[in-house]
Amino acid sequence: VDALKIINGPANVDVIYDTNREEVKIIEISARIGATGLPELLLFHTGVDWVKMSLLCFEIKFKKTDLVKKNKSVAAKILYSNKSGLLSSISSNDPKLLSDLTLLEFNCKIGDKVSLLKKGTDRIGSALLASEKDIITTEKDLDKIINSITFGTI
Repeated sequence: VDALKIINGPANVDVIYDTNREEVKIIEISARIGATGLPELLLFHTGVDWVKMSLLCFEIKFKKTDLVKKNKSVAAKILYSNKSGLLSSISSNDPKLLSDLTLLEFNCKIGDKVSLLKKGTDRIGSALLASEKDIITTEKDLDKIINSITFGTI
C-alpha cells in the first residue's frame, strides 16, 4: 500500500496462505473497495459505510465521529449453484427463515445461465445476517437459512 502511494481512500489487498510452503502470497493490491460482501460486512458490523467513507476520503471530509462502532456479529455467504445450466427455480423449504436475513441479493434471474462455483463471478447472489448473538451462533443461523434455499437448473 505504501509502495503504491495509496494515501487517501480504500485499498484492497487479497492474500492467500500456501499451506505447502507455509507462506502468505499476495494476489492483488489495488486502490479500490473490496467486493464479495466486504462493504456490507463492515457496514453491519461497525456501522461504517465503506463506500461513503471512501468517497469522503478523497474530499478529506470525514470526521472520527463518522466511525461509530456497533460491533454486531455479521456473517455473509455467497449463494451458488451445485451445477451449471440455466437457472430454473429459486425456492426455500422454510421461506419464513429468509425474513431473518439482513440482506439478500440475487445477481441472476430465472432463465440466466449459471455455472458451478469456481470463481466469485459464478455466484448467484449473497446473504448477510447481522445479529446481537455471538459470531458462532450467527454463522450457524446463516448456514441454516442458506441450507433452506435451493436453486434448480436445467
